[in-house]
Parts: sequence; C-alpha cells; structure tokens
Amino acid sequence: MQEMLFYRILINKKNFNYEVETRFFFKEKKDILYCFPQLKGLLFRQIRWKTSIIGEKLFLKDKQLRISEVIYKNETFNYLGYKEKDIGTFCNIRKELDEKIDDINSFISTSNIIRVLSLPYKKHKRNFNSIDDFFASYNIYKFLYFEGESEISEVDLSMFINKSLINKIKRPWSEKRYLTDYENLKLNLKIMYCNYIKFPLIFEIELIANNKWKAFFFEKIIKEIVYDYNISNIVIRKEPPFLLYETKNRIS
Repeated sequence: MQEMLFYRILINKKNFNYEVETRFFFKEKKDILYCFPQLKGLLFRQIRWKTSIIGEKLFLKDKQLRISEVIYKNETFNYLGYKEKDIGTFCNIRKELDEKIDDINSFISTSNIIRVLSLPYKKHKRNFNSIDDFFASYNIYKFLYFEGESEISEVDLSMFINKSLINKIKRPWSEKRYLTDYENLKLNLKIMYCNYIKFPLIFEIELIANNKWKAFFFEKIIKEIVYDYNISNIVIRKEPPFLLYETKNRIS
C-alpha cells in the first residue's frame, strides 16, 4: 500500500500520459486542511528532492527536461523527466514521461525520452559517467536548480467533487465508460515546500489521463472543484520551474 501511495516517484513510467494539474498557494499546511477538511487524518508520504532543469532553449519553447534526485526513507532515486508543451487553458496539461535512472549507459540506450528528443546513443563509442555527461555531449546543460520537500498522497475523486457536478460536464465518451472511469479516478495530491520560488508552500491537485481528450475533460473536473470550493483567487497558473526562472531572471 505504501508503494501505491508513492505513485509519482517510484513508478518507472514507460509511456507518455497527460498530467492535468493546478496548484494553490497557502501560508501553512493547517490552512490546506481548513480549506479541505476531508484531508484531515490522511496519510501523506514525505520526500526530499533536488531538481535541475536542463536545456534552456527547450525550456523557452515551453518544454521541460529535468533531472531529479528523490530521497524517500533514506533511499535515493534518480529520474529523467520530460514534459511537452502546455495545452491547457485553466489547468496545466502536459504530455509527460518520467524514467528511473539505474545503470547509466543501459538507461541511455533504452530511454524513450532520449528517443523522443532525437539524441541517438549509437553515435557515441564511449561510456558515460552520468546523465549530465551524456547531455553535455550535445551541448545541453543545467540552467535552473531548486530543492525542497514534499508530502504526497492520493484520494478518491469523490472526496473532492460530487458526481452530480461531473454529470453536467460535456464528456467525450459514452455514459457507461464515463461512470466506470469516475468510480476509479484518483486525485493525486502534493504539498510542496520550496524557498527557491515566490510561493514557499504550494498545494497541487492532479489527474492523469491516457489521451488528450480525456485530459481536457479532467481539466473541466478540476475547474469545477476550484469553483465549488471558491478558491480561484489562490490558483497559481505558472508551474514551479517557470516561477523559478522568473525569480532567477527577476521577471515580475
């Protein structure tokens, strides 16, 4: 059960999914629990993380390539993550993939992210000591860095929104398929503590879709949650890496 709750970190994804997310700024965790009392008593898993964004040219094209170190229960995991352009209007909707890095050269030769980026491993005749060395061979370097702690969990979507509200939303698939999907939907939760950005405490809610049309529908669900709780005034539309970029470059 612990590993199931550790959904965002320990699962080595092999295929792209669409993350549909938004986030809110709060002063303290107790303010989150006051706003969402159904979360009182919920078990959150605590992690520490360090993330570097690499490839500034890619970033300025609204794509994100990152290298992350995650520490959970004194065990360290390393990941390569990639997000394509944001196609959302209310939420951030990005096609994304996270891959766990084990043996570096084996990883490089089998990574779907590296394949999508069209960086052929076979052109090299040498081994690499790190993923940084590999990207440096293509003149792709780290340009943003931040670290912090997070608390993560997941709940049934029904804890946040009544099915009757969802019934009002136009959906792109049949009623039978829709009902099955709703009954099994999990809402991913993350409380992020990070002093590198403008908002040192952020609460994020997220749904994961396996296709673009379902992602747009999930965006409408999250929008309904925001307006049902009357919290549109604390929504943060910009993602943490962009907040970090603005801080570093003194962009208001």
